[in-house]
Formats: sequence, C-alpha cells, structure tokens
Amino acid sequence: MVINKINKHLLGNYLMDKKGQFYLLTTIILVGLIFSFATVINYSQEKNVLNFNYLKDELNIVSGNVIDYALDNNKDVNESLINFSKVYSNYSEADNMYYIFGNRDSITVAGYQKKNDGSIMVDVGSGNQELIFSKGVYKSQSFSNPENNIKISVDSVVSDFSLSSGENFYFILSKEVRGNVYVVRSYDYNYTIGS
Repeated sequence: MVINKINKHLLGNYLMDKKGQFYLLTTIILVGLIFSFATVINYSQEKNVLNFNYLKDELNIVSGNVIDYALDNNKDVNESLINFSKVYSNYSEADNMYYIFGNRDSITVAGYQKKNDGSIMVDVGSGNQELIFSKGVYKSQSFSNPENNIKISVDSVVSDFSLSSGENFYFILSKEVRGNVYVVRSYDYNYTIGS
C-alpha cells in the first residue's frame, strides 16, 4: 500500500510535468509563429519603400519614351504627356504626383492626389499661384512664357527646376509609409531635344 502511494505520487508528478512540458512547448511554437509573421510583415513594408525609390528611374525612362514617340510621330508633346501622366497617376504606388513639363514657351503643371485634397504653390516667374487638387481628380494648368527657373512648393518644401531648351519633364512623387513621407524628385533629369 505504501508502494502504491509512492508510485501514485511519483506518477502524478510525472504526469503534471508532462502537462507543463506540453504547455511550454505550445507557447514556444506560438511565439515562434508570431515572430515569423512579424518578420514577414516588416520585410514586406521595407520592400515597398525600396520599390518606391525605383519609381524615379521608371518615370524618367517612360516619360522619355513618350516624348520620343510624340516627336517621331508628329504628335503634340504636351497632350501626350498629359495623357501619359493621367494614366501613370492611376497606376502608380505614389500617394501624390506632380508633373512639370513643356518648354521655354509654355509649361504645364499637373498633379493627382490619391488620398486627400490639397494644394501646391507654383512660381513660373510671375509670383506664387496656388493650384488646388481634389482627391482622386487629375488636374493640369498651362503657363505661357515661363522663366527658366520654376519653383514648386509642396507642403512648404520648395523644389527648383531649371528649364533647358527643348522639351522638359520633371516630377515630384510622395508616399506615406508607417507615418513617414517619402519623396522622389527628378532634380537631375530633363529631356532635351534641339537647342
């Protein structure tokens, strides 16, 4: 009888230890799963930011192709860039897109805001003019006889663009990711045909 009590006592503790091991193992597996999901989500978010930086190269190449096509086929370059920037705005990963294109005779400033209404300030040499954008609506405005230096103010940040002879194409793209706003500008790129 004493032996039965001892065996029961020992086996009872053994069974309790097995239950404890089961709960410990289950907890470790759950923590591992949660950690792996968090790692995958963080990796995906960082990848989106990195992809956003490639939009600058993509937009430079494609806009150059649009200008080439318009010039080679005797199409209106300005109208071709308006059509291109409308379509690009709908498919872009960016939240806000502003385009500056044209030549020294006439410049067009266009934009599209996916998430909010807003405005930018444009100075083509005659002082600041406000362009107001409605959420989800593409808008463009042309300016005649601009000076060689164009200033675009977005959220109080001024970007300067210099017009060269021939056709020019500049842009400002922004995207909000986890509370941070990433901006891509085409400072160093313009497309020049002729002199």
